[in-house]
Amino acid sequence: MDLKRKTKEILEEAGGRLLYLDEIAHKLEFNTLAAGITESKIFEILKELANDESLEIKINGTLSAARTKKRHKCNDKKKVSRRYSVLKKSKVSHSLFDKYRTEEFYEIAKQLTKILNINIEVDHANAICGSQNGSHEVSNLQLLSREHNRKKHNKDWKRFSTEEQMEYLLALFEIQTLVDPAVKSQNLKEVYKIVKGLINRLELVF
Repeated sequence: MDLKRKTKEILEEAGGRLLYLDEIAHKLEFNTLAAGITESKIFEILKELANDESLEIKINGTLSAARTKKRHKCNDKKKVSRRYSVLKKSKVSHSLFDKYRTEEFYEIAKQLTKILNINIEVDHANAICGSQNGSHEVSNLQLLSREHNRKKHNKDWKRFSTEEQMEYLLALFEIQTLVDPAVKSQNLKEVYKIVKGLINRLELVF
């Protein structure tokens, strides 16, 4: 098991989004089936990766690490601390089934990103850094394109209904088949089947 290589892959997939140490550890445990990966261990790996010319890493204290020097949307220190606490608490408090559902959101987002050639992110409908102090519960999660997620920023939105989420993702598929050469060049019937399959998976955990 190469934790350094896996950590690098996680940072690259984040595409500039700030990642917390416990979030990286959680992803590593899920992807490698390893247990007991501590934040201090991740911190050491990140310091090693900081010498990798293909990455641009900024480390803030012991709480967080980012692939680029872009500031996270929770740029207030108290909000950053709250986000860290919420994510860490959910890791402990979630039932096995809720952990599975949460991981499905992230895995489906990852697969849709690949097949649609557009960044799909897991969004908190009530933002963790928003006025409603949103949670990391499954009932607060939805999928948005990165562009829409950035526009949403720290605003609190009413979460998509299941039907609205499905319609949104299918609309992204339709748009990408019209404007993205990488998608247009594929067998669109097969792409649609894959997207529909992923949407059906999401419906089961939504």
